[in-house]
Amino acid sequence: MNVSDRTILEQIERKVGRPVPHRWNGERCVELDLTAEDSLFSGLIRRHSPSEKDEIMQLIGHLTALKHLNLRRNKLHQLPANFENLSELEQLNLGSNYLGSVPPEIRHFQQLKYLQLANNDITILPEFIGSYRQLEYLTLHKNINLKSVDALAPLTSLKSLNLYFLNLVRLPAFVYRFNRLVTLTLWNMRDFTDDLATLGNLEYFSVCGTPSLRELPPALTQLKKLRMIRVFQNSLDRLPGDFGELENLEQISLYQNQLTQLPESMARLQKLKKLNLGWNRLARLPEFIARLPVLEWLAVFENPLDPAGESPRFAPTTTVLREWPFTTLAVPGK
Repeated sequence: MNVSDRTILEQIERKVGRPVPHRWNGERCVELDLTAEDSLFSGLIRRHSPSEKDEIMQLIGHLTALKHLNLRRNKLHQLPANFENLSELEQLNLGSNYLGSVPPEIRHFQQLKYLQLANNDITILPEFIGSYRQLEYLTLHKNINLKSVDALAPLTSLKSLNLYFLNLVRLPAFVYRFNRLVTLTLWNMRDFTDDLATLGNLEYFSVCGTPSLRELPPALTQLKKLRMIRVFQNSLDRLPGDFGELENLEQISLYQNQLTQLPESMARLQKLKKLNLGWNRLARLPEFIARLPVLEWLAVFENPLDPAGESPRFAPTTTVLREWPFTTLAVPGK
């Protein structure tokens, strides 16, 4: 198809029915975004017919200089064969498209650094996904029937891995070798080894939705670069005594656990800005929380706090959320 990128983009926009965000490098289109906040679920062609979607995707397949392509939430179901021409892609977002599998058309995209495959009913990862040696960001969340991620083992350059809402139970051993990871997001995972300490570059760690998880792995407190921890919707009844060793923490979410107390070592969290303690079993708040110098936001709703007990005095700059923010019920006594 010997047609200019500008002509192809005009055809795409006519079929989409509105302008499409894009970016040029000279006469070549290098970035295309088929999402917008004012469109249904953000996908610009989500409500188009299957034949219309296919025509638009065929046209996109001719924009061979593309480096960034966002197709999220367009309910595509499949990609056209000529999609394989987009081998210069560095960022590809295919999230929430009901694809059913990892599309074979992307198997030779060796320039990929960012790949979003979330919420696509994927059940098996093909071996070729391990060939993306430059890949730094990968998200597979909400592919609930995906039982193995072993094909990811060669991806040692990963900096961000999202396995939220995957039933893996334990962290695969090879992930402990991903020592470049900055962000790791997990769900319903209860088994960790001391090798967690090898992930020394982690800054953002999440493990959520694990009813059997009653305590955090001791090795966690060796990850000194951590800035954010999200461990909500588990069954934690204690935190490690040396939790305060994580002195770079800025945000902590302990929402919906079974904590009855907090370790005194948390007084050393001098960089902490946000702390969510909502929906636990705390009868009192320790005084040291009010002395955290940069704390901006604290949630304590749905805890059995003793109304007769003395509450710490918080600085005026700290927002304290004492009531569940999503309730529509009247608060007794008010």
